[in-house]
Amino acid sequence: RSCREFDDILPEFVMNENFLDYPLCMENRIYSTLVRDPVDRVISHQVHLRQLDRGNTFHDRLNLGVFNHFNWALTAGLHLNKINPIFFSPVRENLKIAMDTMSRFDFIINL
Repeated sequence: RSCREFDDILPEFVMNENFLDYPLCMENRIYSTLVRDPVDRVISHQVHLRQLDRGNTFHDRLNLGVFNHFNWALTAGLHLNKINPIFFSPVRENLKIAMDTMSRFDFIINL
């Protein structure tokens, strides 16, 4: 969809826990996100994975860090023409895309 189509169908303010729509329409929209204790959450996730250790190496467990909801939400919309976002699994390259995307947001609120 184009930015004009998004402007026609979406309200001025949208908050959701779904994937981010692409293209980003930065001219007429304000983008924001809430993050809650991001470092603590990653550490907690790694501790959880260590407790579940299913024979994975430490490197394998670290790679699982890219498979989080935030990375998925920021990158899944880019792949709509290839795969249903529900089945999209981020890979390490998507982490860079997610960081670049988030750096373009107007507001990032750390709770």
